[in-house]
Amino acid sequence: MWLDSLHGGSVTLQQLASADRDRVNTTLDRARTIVADPEAPEALRCAAAALLFREPDKMESDRDLLASLLTPRTPAVVQQAIVEQVAGRSDPALAMSLLSGWKSHAPSLRTQILSVVASRKEWLLALVDQLENQSVSASEIDATLRERLLTTRDEQLRERLKKVLQVTASADRQQVLKANQPVLKLTGDVARGQALFGKKCTTCHKQGETGHAVGPNLASLTTKSPESLLLAILDPSAAVEGKYLNYVAVTTAGRSLTGILATETGSSITLLAAEGKSESVLRDEIEELRSTSKSLMPDGLEKDLSQQDIADLIEFVRSLK
Repeated sequence: MWLDSLHGGSVTLQQLASADRDRVNTTLDRARTIVADPEAPEALRCAAAALLFREPDKMESDRDLLASLLTPRTPAVVQQAIVEQVAGRSDPALAMSLLSGWKSHAPSLRTQILSVVASRKEWLLALVDQLENQSVSASEIDATLRERLLTTRDEQLRERLKKVLQVTASADRQQVLKANQPVLKLTGDVARGQALFGKKCTTCHKQGETGHAVGPNLASLTTKSPESLLLAILDPSAAVEGKYLNYVAVTTAGRSLTGILATETGSSITLLAAEGKSESVLRDEIEELRSTSKSLMPDGLEKDLSQQDIADLIEFVRSLK
């Protein structure tokens, strides 16, 4: 009851009787210890997370605790419980605490954080700042969230968002796209495109019984216009889904692994790379985990393909059902 009152703001810790205040302090301090304890059961750590951010005079230390726990070494469910708890708070500084470790956050956690940050104008300002200084890439904001962000009532903020969320190709990719615009006037051949797909694309895409399901199923693409496919081939990182972002994991033993973050458990993560090769790493063996903010599909495919080859590939992908 006391904790609910503290959470709702109807009573402060100072207003409680001395004995009650001591009991609450003890409970809250114990919760901080549990949520930070890697040996504690995940369910208990999640429950303890619900008791964070209830004491105004300990908000700064709770923010520090949050930042220390939103790392790859912490089980995903515990990280999610912490972010869920933050959603009910109004401290402006919490937005930066959520966004500060962006490069190491898994796609599912990023989605949750962005949803939380977008819920308050003060936090949204922090996100815009991060987008403008490119700590968070505009290409990492999916279409649904982009539309939500642009509905903000603050006109000045909305104009900043419109400017920063214009997802365009990088300068060198823009030059490549411009140079390859003649592809759109060529007639592609499905059979030749299928042969090229088998040679160039099956390391990460599966078509029928051939290839590896690392990247998206191209038959299920919602947009198959020649223009959109040309962009996807020549600048694959221009608008990549979060779940297909490339990650780099460095282990405490000094190994460096790359791939999309395929699965997470309480104790480990699994990266999936080209040819379907997977590597699992225990969380307590992760020295660093960060997103490259780019697709696993590399730039430069045009160096190995003629413009007719690209037209043939586009025609083949468009034919997939």
